[in-house]
Amino acid sequence: MEPIDYKAYPILFVDDESENLDIFSINFRDTFTIRTALSGPEGLTLLAREPVALVLSDQRMPEMSGIEFLREVHRRYPDIVRVLVTAYSDLDFASEETAGSLLYSYVLKPWEGKLLRMLLMRGVEQFHLVSALKRLEAAPATQRIPSARGSEIVREIDASLASLRTYLERIPKKIAALPLSDPGRLDREFWAESETLSRDELTRIRSLIAELSETGDVRSGDRRGHHSRGQAPGEDHGNKKGSR
Repeated sequence: MEPIDYKAYPILFVDDESENLDIFSINFRDTFTIRTALSGPEGLTLLAREPVALVLSDQRMPEMSGIEFLREVHRRYPDIVRVLVTAYSDLDFASEETAGSLLYSYVLKPWEGKLLRMLLMRGVEQFHLVSALKRLEAAPATQRIPSARGSEIVREIDASLASLRTYLERIPKKIAALPLSDPGRLDREFWAESETLSRDELTRIRSLIAELSETGDVRSGDRRGHHSRGQAPGEDHGNKKGSR
C-alpha cells in the first residue's frame, strides 16, 4: 500500500484561547492539514461542512466543555478519532473516559511536540485503516468471497488496532510520571520500544488490508461499522482550505 498522505486527513483543534490554536497550527501544519475553532459549537459547525479525520479538544472551555463537545462529535460522526487535551488535575477523569468508547486517547498539558505528533499520526493512521476496511465491506456482495480466512484477517486487524490503542493510552501516563523539575527526562527505552511496536502493528495491519483488497475476501458482518456522513477524508478532500 502507498504511504499515508497525512495532509489528506484534516485535524480539527478546538480551544477557546486563540494563542493555543496558533501554537498548535505552527507546530503541526507542516505534517497535517489543520482546522481550528474557538468553541465546541463553532467546531460542530465546521464539522457539518468539512471532512475531518481527527478532533483534538481542550477540556476546560466555556459554553461547552471538551468532553461535552467530543460526546456530540461521537454521536454525530462516530468515525472521527477523538482526543482530549486536559490538565494533570483532570487525569483520573480523562482516564475513565479513555477506558470507554468515547476517547481514542488524551493529552496532558503542556503537551510535548514530538509525542503529540506521534499520537496524531497514529490516530490518523487508525482512521485511514478503519476507512479502508469500511470501503471493502461496502463492496457489492458479488465482489466478496466469504471464507474462514477473511474472518480471521479481520479479527487480526481488530487485535492490532487494540494494541495500538493500548500503546497510546500509556503515553499520557508516562508524561504524568515525569518530574516537574525535569520534564525532558523521558523513558527513552519505553519510547523506542513503543514506537517500534506501533510501526510493526501498522505494517501488519496494512498488509492484512492489502490481502483483503486483493482477494475481496471480507465479510460485512465480521466488523462493527463506524458510520459517518459524506465522503471520508483522504478521498479528494486533501486540498480544501481550512477555516480560520
